[in-house]
This record gives sequence, C-alpha cells and structure tokens, in this order.
Amino acid sequence: MRARLLLSTLLVLIFVLAGSSWASAATITATGSCVDGGGVVWRTRVVWGDAYIDSAGVRRVKVSAARWTTKAGRMRTDSVVRTYGPDGSLVQTLIKTATFDYQDGTSWDSRNPRNPPYGPGKSKVIIKIGRDGDGKRSCTVTSTQPMINTSTTAYLTGYTWWDNTPSGSAAIAHPVLHSTAGGTGTYANPITMAVGYTSAGPDIPYGTRFYLPKLQRYAIVEDLCGACHRTPAGVTWRLDLWLDGRNLSVSAANACALRITGKQAAWRNPPMGLSVTSGPICA
Repeated sequence: MRARLLLSTLLVLIFVLAGSSWASAATITATGSCVDGGGVVWRTRVVWGDAYIDSAGVRRVKVSAARWTTKAGRMRTDSVVRTYGPDGSLVQTLIKTATFDYQDGTSWDSRNPRNPPYGPGKSKVIIKIGRDGDGKRSCTVTSTQPMINTSTTAYLTGYTWWDNTPSGSAAIAHPVLHSTAGGTGTYANPITMAVGYTSAGPDIPYGTRFYLPKLQRYAIVEDLCGACHRTPAGVTWRLDLWLDGRNLSVSAANACALRITGKQAAWRNPPMGLSVTSGPICA
C-alpha cells in the first residue's frame, strides 16, 4: 500500500468486502434496426460497459441493457435476446411475450442480459423481435462487443520497496493476481498499480488493467494510493506503479521513480497482444 497516506483497518475491510461492486466507468450504446415480416420497423440498443474480473477469475464485459422500440404504438410483442461468448457458446436466452406501449418510439422495452466473457469483436447480443400473433417472421439485430477502452492522459508516479507501507515490503491492499506487489508487465502478469480512493472505495475498480505505451507495460489495480485521489489539472487519472527497487539503494530507487513521473498516455481495459518490454523497471 502506498506510503503517502495510511489506511485504517476499518477502511481496508470496507474496500475488500465491496471491491466487486463499483459501477462501470465507460459505456458504449450500440444501435441497430430491422424490419419484421409484417413491415414493422424496430430500433434496438445494446449498452456495453467496462470489462471486469468476476469472483471466479473470468474476465467479463458488462451488458446493462438490450432495448427495442417501434413507432407502431401499443402492441403485443415477441422478443428473444440471446447472449454469446467470444467462442460462440450460448451464455443465455431470454424470451418474452408481452403487450407494451412504445409511445410512438419514445418508450423502450428491455431485458438485462447476463454478462458474457470479454471478447471484443466476438461476444454478441442478438435481439430477435416481432409482432406476436400476426403470423409474420420476426427480424434480428446482432450487436457485437465493441472495444471499450479509455485512452487518455494520466499522471504516472512510482512507488518502491522503500516507500511502500510498511516500508521495506511489497504489501498491497487488495491482491487480485499477486499476493504481494509484483508483475513483469505482460498481459498475463501485469505490474501492480495503486489508485486513489474515497470512503466509497477505490477510484478505479480492483482488477482493472491498464497499458502504458511509453513503458510498454501492462498494469493491474491491486493497491491504494493516498495522494492519487487528487488528480493534477489536465489529466484523467493519477496512477502509481509498483517499481520494486529492493535491490537498489533508497536514493537510486527514488531516482528511478522520478524518471517515470509525469504525464503520459494510459489505455484502460487494453486488448492482449500489445508490444511489451517485460521485466522490472527499477532493477
């Protein structure tokens, strides 16, 4: 845990218990339309959210709603919403037949699909929709998971073995992939990162991955930084990267941390396969 502000035992317990419940920070609404066999024009929306790691360690993407409407007004409607994972496997089927007043296309009926495994360009939500009882075919709209990344400017700092809390340790607030601070910077083994927090929890959910193009390293949120909630002007996040440095003198470790300090690009929820220079930053 970052040394800049000590946490109380109570706050640590609150964060651990509530760590999986923070809301998505980024969403994309994918729209579509189709015409059923009776000539009814349907409009659809699927709201895709952030990626996260569930309690079983599976990386998933949030799907908060699958919606549809039409200007045909009140009608009895057949709908089928199917969710598929990136390997094409069926995750869930939701079937609904009900009368709904679409109010000239201003009101939307909806279902809340189960979150599929993360798979940009592969995971899908398919909505099949039509008027019930008219004997005409329904129509279908497929929404494929977009790449939801937040690439922006961050203020990056670093912390080491010497200025961690407690000093001379690699202890972290909320282990996700590592029991203590670590990582080599690959997608599979990202480097531990600390973020700011409030009484409600961390500013960025535990388990969130970042990619730092300048350093060519992946990182993962597993720790807290007392000073990081105060974000400098002109940046979206303040991120604190574990640098280790236990084999260096205190002054050498501090100098290494200073070299990476400053504004630089950060890519939230990055894909696999980006260029990586693995290994410790402060050897």
